Amino acid sequence: MEVHRCRFVDYVPSAANALAFAPNTTRPILACGRANGDIELWNPKHDWTLEKVIPGGKNTSVEAIAWAHQTVLTEDEDFWDSEKEKQAAIKKLTKTPPRLFSAGLNAVVTEWDLTSLKPKRSVDSHGGAVWCMATNNANTVLAVGCEDGCVRLFDIADGEFAFIRSFDKQRTRILSLAWSQDDKIMVTGSANSSIYKWDVEQGRVATRMTVERVPGEDTLVWSVKILSTGDIVSGDSLGHVKIWDGTTTTMIQSFNSHGADVLCLAVGRDGTTVFSSGVDRKCNQYRLVDQPAPKKTGKNGTTHGKTEMVNKWVLSATRRFHSHDVRAMAMDESRNVDALVTGGVDVSLVVCSASQFTDINQRRISYVPQRPVISMSKSTRLMLCRQANGIKVWRLGKSASPIQPFSDFEIGAHMDLIEPQQAVLEMNFRDDRNLTSSAMSEDGHWIAVADIEEVKLFRIDENPSLPGQLIVKKQKSFPGVRGTGAHFLAFTPDNSRLVVASTDSTVVIVGISQWESKKFDVLAKFSQHRGVGGKVAGSMDVDGEEQEVSGGDGHVETIISMAVSADGQWLATGDVKNRIFVFNLDTVQHHATLPTFDAPLTALHFHPSSPVLVIPTASNVFYVFNVETRLMSDWSREYSSDKAFPTKFLAFRDKIQGVAFNPARKNTLMVWGAKYMCHVDLTLGVGDRNAALSVGKRKRDEMIEAEKRKQQRERRMMKYAENGVLSAPDMENGEAVVVLEKNGKKVRKVLTDDFMENQEAEVNFQVIHKFQPLMFVDFLDDNSLVVVELPFIKILSTLPPSYYRASYGTNRTSMEHGEHRSCAYGLRHQARCLSAIKSTDGKSSFIIGTQELSRPNEVHLLTFDEEFFEISTTIFNHPHEIWDISASKEDPDLFFTCYREVIWQDKTEVISVEDWRICIWDIDIKQGTAKLTGSIDTPDKGFKFTSAVMNPHAQEVVAVYGRSIQGWNLSSLKPTFTIKDAQPALLFCVDYNPNRPFQIATGGDDCKVRIWDVRDITAGPIMTIQDHTHWVWSVAYNKFHDQLMLTSSSDCQVNLQSIVSISTGAEYKYEGDASEGEQGAEEDGEQGDNVQDPPTDGLVQAFDQHEDSVYQVAWSSVDPWLFMSLSHDGRAVMNQVPSEEKFKILLNY
Repeated sequence: MEVHRCRFVDYVPSAANALAFAPNTTRPILACGRANGDIELWNPKHDWTLEKVIPGGKNTSVEAIAWAHQTVLTEDEDFWDSEKEKQAAIKKLTKTPPRLFSAGLNAVVTEWDLTSLKPKRSVDSHGGAVWCMATNNANTVLAVGCEDGCVRLFDIADGEFAFIRSFDKQRTRILSLAWSQDDKIMVTGSANSSIYKWDVEQGRVATRMTVERVPGEDTLVWSVKILSTGDIVSGDSLGHVKIWDGTTTTMIQSFNSHGADVLCLAVGRDGTTVFSSGVDRKCNQYRLVDQPAPKKTGKNGTTHGKTEMVNKWVLSATRRFHSHDVRAMAMDESRNVDALVTGGVDVSLVVCSASQFTDINQRRISYVPQRPVISMSKSTRLMLCRQANGIKVWRLGKSASPIQPFSDFEIGAHMDLIEPQQAVLEMNFRDDRNLTSSAMSEDGHWIAVADIEEVKLFRIDENPSLPGQLIVKKQKSFPGVRGTGAHFLAFTPDNSRLVVASTDSTVVIVGISQWESKKFDVLAKFSQHRGVGGKVAGSMDVDGEEQEVSGGDGHVETIISMAVSADGQWLATGDVKNRIFVFNLDTVQHHATLPTFDAPLTALHFHPSSPVLVIPTASNVFYVFNVETRLMSDWSREYSSDKAFPTKFLAFRDKIQGVAFNPARKNTLMVWGAKYMCHVDLTLGVGDRNAALSVGKRKRDEMIEAEKRKQQRERRMMKYAENGVLSAPDMENGEAVVVLEKNGKKVRKVLTDDFMENQEAEVNFQVIHKFQPLMFVDFLDDNSLVVVELPFIKILSTLPPSYYRASYGTNRTSMEHGEHRSCAYGLRHQARCLSAIKSTDGKSSFIIGTQELSRPNEVHLLTFDEEFFEISTTIFNHPHEIWDISASKEDPDLFFTCYREVIWQDKTEVISVEDWRICIWDIDIKQGTAKLTGSIDTPDKGFKFTSAVMNPHAQEVVAVYGRSIQGWNLSSLKPTFTIKDAQPALLFCVDYNPNRPFQIATGGDDCKVRIWDVRDITAGPIMTIQDHTHWVWSVAYNKFHDQLMLTSSSDCQVNLQSIVSISTGAEYKYEGDASEGEQGAEEDGEQGDNVQDPPTDGLVQAFDQHEDSVYQVAWSSVDPWLFMSLSHDGRAVMNQVPSEEKFKILLNY
């Protein structure tokens, strides 16, 4: 398959400046204000779905957002004739949709129409730029903080929006404000190092609080909040978070927990939780806890009296989610949302649990546009991309026609271009409004663009005098759909009609075939999305039955998706209420209404050669309908549900954004999201719901299953040998054959198992992750795919520099070494212990313990984000220095810290290594107790234990002490083997091969790594490696591929070794067949095939990224190609196995 991989699109997402959740009296919805003026409305249901985007405009950066949902009547009690009438009015008020207000530096406060997405009303602040805004708790008054130092109040009760009055003017701008619970007090943060407490009724300052300041420079109080207890929280430009007594306005506590400006705060409803973030990218959690009060001391120095508990705020956790400044934060603690959302300069929104901030990994919402911004003319190879205020058109490149079929090419091979891609047109519009939609006709002669006020139409023709250049003519006679804007545009494939989904939710069909005579007729209007349209011909039912229904349900909603069939006969439109209508463009009539699905639709796409409509939804289930027959397809009726689709596909957090059809394979389709493309064959069933979806992951699973099969054969062979079989097993045609004696005759038996007898399962839903993040995917022609990517590194190049401080613990570094990438994290402490954590969400996590004598120690929980190649952290305080840290292999929430070493045997038993003995403990997690059940003393009193490891294949522990290695049975506590004087110098480390039950590796101060077969200890090491120049401190086998080994040393180096000749890979060689290679070429596109040279023994790569002794290395528990190393100076580096070595292993073994 030919793939046009496009990364040249100049699309730059905008920073997130403001976040706000709607009041809990209405449905949960999050508003995100962007720097370009756009406001996104996100629904937390179905793992965060974008509902609408309110378009902004030039110089309309959103700095503040506020929701209002009034549920309290403002009329007097005497206004109502009866209590029943009053309750009816309250019920009506409660059902009223919430109102949304925004403001920015343009000094305008705007209320938005959430259906048409137009400004409903706008008022001038009369005080310059608006820096902050908030509604009172009754949702009847809107307070605005302005540049001129004045707080202004606006009446928003009962649908009003009018100025009330101003507070006393201050000589500094108002940067932040907050209301008290009873709406009688307001607190504002200013740019003059002050916090003001206001009496709302009088509009005057009641008290002034002052924060620290740098000499000659005022401190900016960027954020203030009032807790439910009445206490005040502030965040300022010095990085301080302060808690103030709400009554006396005295400072209770101060946290110098940020390295730079604190830009945003969020507080819990119960007043016991606070979150802060800002320029240094930290997201801190503070909790109000009970602590013992200091006891009174008598004259003789003794303490007396009962222990009293007092409330005290503590910094409970720190995490980093973003690469740049965090400008906004919002929290919703309701059970069905439970979210803390942050956003900032790096354009991404990050969602994490508010109640389990330290325990659950964050969810990063993709920054690629959720609504289509790219359209393509396949016949002319033109591609259009919409920006905020303009469009750009490229002509795609052409490759030389291949002599041989694509299946004969090496997978991932680059095709020579005879014509490179070329930017052929760029148009920037003078209007102040951001564009909402754009479309290009199939013949490439028409371009339409729209904003919320107007639709523009342009004719595009080749310049006859300058080949390759385009002439653009605006069609001034085009009616613009009679002065209304549009949310969606589409041309019919015959280039004769333009379909407009207007801002008033009307679908308008405009004829453009008579453009030369300047005639543009409105051919039809459909008002079904406005809730009108009378009776319709029929409705599609999920079960395939027809029924007569009304064309609308009386509600007006925004149209968010539209599709026209390839033959130009059918038009499908969908809105936010999940209503989907199908229109017949030949008869210009409403044809059918589709059933309403549980999850919101994300797109609509017609099959190119049949009247089949594919409807993907936010649950990642898609439906297939035949619009002509008004029936759901048999495949969809059987499989389109969350009970039938593959579980791993449903678990993808990135929603399906589009559907592509390969004309060469008419019964297949490709659904795609930001990080994946999934090929689905509609002639096949779903298959195993729990099967791996990734093509590469499936290969790895096949290898693992094959290894299990091989080990099972070995066990059976050993069983027969132990039972006195006449002949040892032989290998015939890849099968294990044993000769048995039965009734005096010799009988040959093939040792098969269930895995060998099963045929290959049906495979569908093949997922490819090679291309990401994706903005657009479609087929240009047979087996010719166009993918448009928006790499984060490209966005990063457009962003300002992030906060940096040249000391450990305050930055992360992403390093590029050719094709190799690594990510570094620094601690402010020395450290020497590292452990991988079992993952529950597929992400690689590690814990590190620090080792300091003069200051408090810490435990750092590091979580690696592979998408952005960065590390997020959670930090816990620890009372003493940590010499070893060990995470449970079964429970990701449990880990041990100790002086020497701890080894987990299972969830209830651990082994601790002391200087002179090894202790075996039974632990009770619930009771918090540990019981010593046995111990092993060092055999040589002259040497301490230095390291130990559990045998993963048996109840055995292996330890090193001095120059010796010894194993003990954990049941009898008796030695199983002893290797005396294993090396001439001291041993420091040992590891057990996870795949071979008789192989261990050791390292010590002679710079060498030795590998031993404990079945024959007299033969000496089976391999000796000497690639380090100083002491070897750590050695680690790869759990999945034991031909890979990590070693680290005092020479500041980490070595990745290949020991394939003595690994399980030496006995099993994986060979893919021709059909698999062809499939990979068509659908995977990853580099490499079966002709790769096999791995060989030796140093794969030396990682010279540390400046101090590297004491520990550890492989990821979930990704066999990722590992972390830790040096004594507190530097942790995440690395990956080089791609070349990875492909050698995958494609040869």
